[in-house]
Parts: sequence; structure tokens; C-alpha cells
Amino acid sequence: MGFYVPPRSAGPKTHLPVGILLDTSVSIRSIQDVVNRCVCDLKQQMQKELMLRGIVELCVVHYSSGYKRVLDFTPLEQVQEEELCIRECSGITDTGKALRYILRHIRDQIADWKQKGEKVYPAVVFLLSDGMQDPGFDADADTVQIFERNYQAASEQVRMMETGKKLILVTGWIIPERLRSGDRDEYERAKARIHSLTSFPDRVIEITDARDLTADIQQFFDLVHQVTNAIFEGTPVDVSINQVLGMGLSN
Repeated sequence: MGFYVPPRSAGPKTHLPVGILLDTSVSIRSIQDVVNRCVCDLKQQMQKELMLRGIVELCVVHYSSGYKRVLDFTPLEQVQEEELCIRECSGITDTGKALRYILRHIRDQIADWKQKGEKVYPAVVFLLSDGMQDPGFDADADTVQIFERNYQAASEQVRMMETGKKLILVTGWIIPERLRSGDRDEYERAKARIHSLTSFPDRVIEITDARDLTADIQQFFDLVHQVTNAIFEGTPVDVSINQVLGMGLSN
């Protein structure tokens, strides 16, 4: 079970840091509206829960070749929908660099909270991406190498934080059409690549439009809600993930 959380005004604070990292590269443009609707629905549903409103601190980062923190750690009850929505999809995809950034920002924020004597739950980060680390078709060798180093460093940092029980990473992998209908070996290489970010392969959720892409994305954001609840209540996260998967999300 979770522990009692006093009102924010009633003494030492307690924080449950939730990071949402959204791929906004050009390949996401066709589902931009779907993602925006789902993330707004998520905010509305989570704000209805009084206990989560007392502790959840939400941080949202959009990324393509660069990254932008569109929402710093903010109490859930103060978050506005317009702060979450993707405004534009453009550019290439440097998942490693963006993931390293949000992990660094989480680490610094947690250190600040703890310095003030405040209690902090393990952080949880939800990554939604088509999973293709992409420096661009005309990238030179140095750029490709930088992208690779960012990705490898992000993987190492995630695994280290997972080992220390300081982080839970849940990834929604939107499988591109060309991988679903193309060469099986290419799909397996891409799958291995996205799974390399974490020590917990069951926390990588495959999202495909073989049935209903909108429904799968909606269920991924339902997963954000349920995993956050699980952390607060002390329920094993993987049990919560399996329950949502059992309702129809691919993996």
C-alpha cells in the first residue's frame, strides 16, 4: 500500500515524478492529433484522483533532432492541456539525446527535493516514439557516431537507474509501416534496438495499426495512468502493465 500523503500545504511534501517524452519528428505528423487527444484525456483522468493530485509532479519533453521541455515538474492539479499538446512535427529523431536530458533533469530535481527533506517516489518515464534513431539520410559519419553515442549512453544510464530502483521506463514503440510490411530481419533489428534501452523487455509496448492505432495509443496513455497508480499504491508495476496488455494492447 502507499503511504499517507498530507495536503501540499500541510507540511513536508511528497513527490511522484512522472516524465513524458514524446517523439515529435516528422514521422509522427500523421498521428499528432491522436497523441494530443490522448495526452489531454490522460491529464483529465489523473486530475480526478485526489491522491494523485496531491503528489504527482509532471514533466513533459518533446523532441526530434533537439528537445524542448514544454512542462517542467508541475503539480498535476496545476497542469493545463495546452501545455501538453504537440504543436509541430518536424526534423529527425535523436531519442538518446532527449532521454539523457530528461534523466539528468529528473536526477537534479530529485536531489533538490531531497535536500529540502521531502519524500520522493521512484521516477517513472514514459517514452512514445516510432523507435527509429534517425540522424538523417545525408548525415555524415561524425553525426551518425554522435547519435550512436547518445543512444548508448542513454541505455547505460537507464539500466543503472533501474538497477538502483530509481527509475521505471515504459516505452510505447509505434512500429512504422515499412517494418510491419517489410523484411522480418529489419523488424527484429529495430525491435532489439528499442529493447536495448531497458533491462525490462516487457516494459516496451508495441503499438501497431494492424487493428486500431488510435485505440493502441489511447491504451498506452491508459498505461501511464495505471502505472502511476501502481507506484503510488505499492503495486508491482509489471502487474499493472500486464493487466493493461490483457485488455488488448500489443506487445
